[in-house]
Amino acid sequence: MRNIRYDYQTLIQDEFVKKQNINTNYSLRSFARFLEISPGALSQILSGKKFLTYKLALKISEKIELDPCEIKVFWKSIQASYHDNGRIRKDPKIENIAKSFKAESLDLTPQIFSVIADWYHYAILQLITIPGFQNGNHKKISKALGITDIQARNAYEKLLRLELIEEVNGEVFRTSEQITTGDPSLTTKAFRKRIKQITELSLHSLENDPVETRNHTTMTMSIDPDKISLAKDMIQNFMDELSDVLMTDKKQVYELQINLFPLQKKDQEHE
Repeated sequence: MRNIRYDYQTLIQDEFVKKQNINTNYSLRSFARFLEISPGALSQILSGKKFLTYKLALKISEKIELDPCEIKVFWKSIQASYHDNGRIRKDPKIENIAKSFKAESLDLTPQIFSVIADWYHYAILQLITIPGFQNGNHKKISKALGITDIQARNAYEKLLRLELIEEVNGEVFRTSEQITTGDPSLTTKAFRKRIKQITELSLHSLENDPVETRNHTTMTMSIDPDKISLAKDMIQNFMDELSDVLMTDKKQVYELQINLFPLQKKDQEHE
């Protein structure tokens, strides 16, 4: 088995962390007792040394109370762990459950978004739409984006497991042109992580890229905060219209970032 951490391991680990946050004395042994498995088996599952059988996976999935989207990630990542190791015979029950999840909806929940929050997942989704990058070559992707080969390979495999991309006759394609991240009014930890990464990349571009290849502008305004909702709608419409114009001929991956935020502190507002 390759040294890859599968998403079902992360979901199990997350449940353990939640219980530890409630009770700092909560141990892995206690968690194993809760899951009705041995501590040794749990340790091997989390380390990737033990595959989940259908019966064991079903027991764990029921114990940690996954939401519908997490259930999809859970079973499809178990399926992927079997596919990645040719020595392990595929379990037909796991195959049937994994195949039962359809990928019509690409409205990502916070749980799935957190799995691919790093900026390069979205860059890969755009990169593979450019001629010459449709063969899933990890080294070529890592070189183009300036990330490690391991990051490129793991991100690519996550996108495959989540059915955001698919391979057909040796070429890779997106399963949809549009991907949304659920309720835009929620600022999750994963979303903050992504925005921080994009901001850091923007600052790097400001210092290193020629001005003719980028645009960094700002505007300071005195506004009516009650119109922020209207501003958000107008910004989204502008971004949609601009992408329609710019993406007619795909040659290079860019990131568009627009920020509108208060400079005046809340307690210093005019009364």
